[in-house]
Amino acid sequence: MPNSDALDSDSSSSTELSDQDLSAITTNWEQTSTRKTELIEKKIRKEANDDELKELARLKMLTEARGELFAPLPLPQLATIKARLQSKGQ
Repeated sequence: MPNSDALDSDSSSSTELSDQDLSAITTNWEQTSTRKTELIEKKIRKEANDDELKELARLKMLTEARGELFAPLPLPQLATIKARLQSKGQ
């Protein structure tokens, strides 16, 4: 199973993930995604209570963590390209 340290490369969006969180974004992703959709629909209908809005915020964070885990931004490569462009005055 992936290590949560792998998600700590960008401190602006990373959060230490528990084993439960890692499970939610990997083996239980379908259930997590379904619940997030349910909460979004409740929010749109203005039926979500405070606890559900907090849960939705957590699920949104987990969605971002899943993206970082399975499709991380190629930050080192982007830094190399940026440096190359800057050296050319672009």
